[in-house]
This record gives sequence, structure tokens and C-alpha cells, in this order.
Amino acid sequence: MKMILAIIQDSHVNVLAKALMDRDIRITRLASTGGFFKSGNSTLLIGVEDEQVEMVKNIVEAVSTKERLEEENVHAVNMFILNVDSYERI
Repeated sequence: MKMILAIIQDSHVNVLAKALMDRDIRITRLASTGGFFKSGNSTLLIGVEDEQVEMVKNIVEAVSTKERLEEENVHAVNMFILNVDSYERI
């Protein structure tokens, strides 16, 4: 299992969240700010099975390409993909 941390601008997060939820990918959205975008952004916590990682990456890429910022060298999304040893829903 993997945990994907996706940091995305607030203006784009709803499109990505809907695209993921339409494919039954559960997310937790956290409001955040930081050095990546220097403006309001959200961090999505996305827990997926190993075989779903590429699908999620493709969805993120499709959304971020569509919503690409006009400035050069600025990325719409930053992702961290982490191994998960254990997951429980209570």
C-alpha cells in the first residue's frame, strides 16, 4: 500500500478531488500553505494499493496538464509517494 501526498493549488484541487473520487479513490484534503506555491494550496492524502499508483499519477498529470500554470518552471502539483506498513479504518 502507498500514501500519496499531493500538494496542489486551491484553484485546481476541486477538479483533482472529483476526478479521484469518481474512480472510488478516497482522499483527505488538508488546507496548507508553504514554499512550493507561496499561496493557498491543499494537501491531498491519498491511500491506494500499489497497483493504483500509476492510475493516480496519470489522473494527477491529466488534471495538472489541463490546469497548467502559464509561468515556466512552476509545477501545478508536487507529489510524495510513501510506503505504508499498515492501514486501518475504525
